[in-house]
Amino acid sequence: MMTKQPISVTLNVENVAWLKGRASAAGVRSVSELLDQLVTRARKKGHAGSARSVVGTVEIDASDPELETADIAIRNLFRLDGKSVKSGVADLRAAVTDTHPLVFHGAANKRLSARVAALFDRCERRDFIIYVPAAVIWECSLLARTGRIHLRRSTRDFFDDLFSNPAYQPLDISAADVFLADEMSFNRDPFDALIVASARTAGLPLITRDRAIQESGAVKTIW
Repeated sequence: MMTKQPISVTLNVENVAWLKGRASAAGVRSVSELLDQLVTRARKKGHAGSARSVVGTVEIDASDPELETADIAIRNLFRLDGKSVKSGVADLRAAVTDTHPLVFHGAANKRLSARVAALFDRCERRDFIIYVPAAVIWECSLLARTGRIHLRRSTRDFFDDLFSNPAYQPLDISAADVFLADEMSFNRDPFDALIVASARTAGLPLITRDRAIQESGAVKTIW
């Protein structure tokens, strides 16, 4: 049996946010418990597990390469009837992603702006943290269900691959996020409202080219 030795860990704000996301995703009771698991695993293995890149594994429907009508397709599935603040890139440590930037990154196409592509590249190198709201995960699953995108495996397996890189982190939706989203009126898209609320709660800029979100001033955006 391995004898535990006390260690000291210094965390900054980004570290704490990352650990809270991992603790929630792993179903552990606290950040302290997660830290104990991570340290124990590192001592046993001596290195982190390999990450499985999702770049180039997503296919976008050729009839809608810009995903311009994707929102309509999802609404039909359920039969649902200030300006952008340009954040810098070099000084950023973390951001939240909208659905379309993640899909474009996964499809390895050139529809991302140079600024956003650089952030995803940093994330692939584990030099930047991108948080993925639960609403983005759900929207991706619906896009796959309607045939607008093809993940080449189940939605669960796609995100298992994505989150194998610890620089990508799931972001849960809380009741407070739902209340905040309910107060937003920049458009009628419930996914947009929940994604913006998630970014607001996290205190991070949102990676998006959505004009309605950019012009709403509801959250700082990057594109």
